[in-house]
Amino acid sequence: MIIAGNQPSLKLKQLAVELPNVELKAGLSSNEINELIHSAHINVLPTFQSTGIKLKLLAALFSGGHCLVNDSMVPDDSFKSILNIANTIEEFKQKIEELMSGNISSSVNENRREVLSVYSNSSITKELLKLLKFN
Repeated sequence: MIIAGNQPSLKLKQLAVELPNVELKAGLSSNEINELIHSAHINVLPTFQSTGIKLKLLAALFSGGHCLVNDSMVPDDSFKSILNIANTIEEFKQKIEELMSGNISSSVNENRREVLSVYSNSSITKELLKLLKFN
């Protein structure tokens, strides 16, 4: 398991050192973070603030494996079909065990493309051009 993030707490650093199968990575470049997202079988992305869609969620959905989140990370109901959701420690453990044994199905990939289509570069560019009246 790789834990990646900015400015990990001292407690998290101490816990990561104690566990033989956990590696803590901090201060990574954007390229390094993108490589971790892309190569992960499961991207676990809990949040404690419901503040709309998060870029790390979009990055994981566009280029990563399974996405395991809590309810606060779900921006709207359209995302529920493409996310795995857990809210307690036990639920996270159970979902991780389930997801480790399987790949993403083609139907989930198809649902991802559909849900994420409004977030694609081409879709956003078209909307920006409309706003700038260059359509």
